[in-house]
Amino acid sequence: MQPSQLKEIEEEKIALICYDKSGYNLNDQQLSYLAQEIRRSQQINQLKLNLNNNKFSDKGIQGLFEEIGFLRNLETLEFLLSDNLITGLSLKWVGENIGLLNSLQKLVLSFQRNKIDSYYFSYLINGILKCKKLEILILYLNDIPIHEEGMNIFGDGIGKLQMVYSMSLNFWNCLIGSQGIKQLAIGLSKCPQLTDLTLYLDNNMILDEGAVNLGQYIQNCQLIVKLSIYLEKNSIGDQGVQALMNGISKLSQLENLNLSLSLNKLTKDSGINIGISLQKTKLLKTLNLNLWGNYLQKDGIVDLAQYLGTCKEMTHLNINLADNGVKENIIILALDITKLKNQKLVVNGKN
Repeated sequence: MQPSQLKEIEEEKIALICYDKSGYNLNDQQLSYLAQEIRRSQQINQLKLNLNNNKFSDKGIQGLFEEIGFLRNLETLEFLLSDNLITGLSLKWVGENIGLLNSLQKLVLSFQRNKIDSYYFSYLINGILKCKKLEILILYLNDIPIHEEGMNIFGDGIGKLQMVYSMSLNFWNCLIGSQGIKQLAIGLSKCPQLTDLTLYLDNNMILDEGAVNLGQYIQNCQLIVKLSIYLEKNSIGDQGVQALMNGISKLSQLENLNLSLSLNKLTKDSGINIGISLQKTKLLKTLNLNLWGNYLQKDGIVDLAQYLGTCKEMTHLNINLADNGVKENIIILALDITKLKNQKLVVNGKN
């Protein structure tokens, strides 16, 4: 790794360092060269590092972030470190030095598929909380066993982010469970500026209880305009979906909804419950709804379609109803009932 491999752009006191070395099997010694280059670039306000799929350890990350901590003009930090050799100690170094970045407004961090103990997430959250100007937060933590204990840490910390208006959290396959989702939802309900929220919660054994908790607290996020929730493979049934949709229906500013409930345990009752709730979202314009691999059957799909037909503000509908105990021609017939005129309509990926 040589300094010439870095791309540095300066224009009217705006500087960007962008470095993409994903999958190069680099080690700590090579990472030290990057740290040295950052040391000579104190005035940059954007730093984007893609270091996924290498051989970096905690020692290398410590040296790198000790230099990043001196970038007091930094407004945007994107740091991708999935599939490396780090442990929770790296989160300690990252958190302690991120907390020094007083100008930071956008933070993107990826630690997917590393051997991180949930105990160390407290260091990361505490560091993030010190960034008083932070407005956009994106975290990729999937395939890490966070468990309920880790979500208690996240929920408590996220609830203190007073300036963040856009948040994307990837907790796919993290063993969160229903109580972990409750703690996360409680924290989100305390974010006063949140208008754009994305939650990847697939494969976490959330069950009905977790979906009920999520619906109960998400309704308090009254400024949300765009909401994306992915809940594939969570053994959620009709009761959980009814409570979740009831909470979503109370988001008075909601215009864009992306909701995936594929491969759960929904029956025909969920069809009508989802439809009734969507009918109540008066400002909804864009709906991407994935119900693939459930048990809605013909009656559930017809009920859903009839209620969708009353969503007068909707201009885009993308719906996947495959593998619900009916043939595709019946699905299309049901959607015809909605009489969605002058709208972009996609059924199971087909216009």
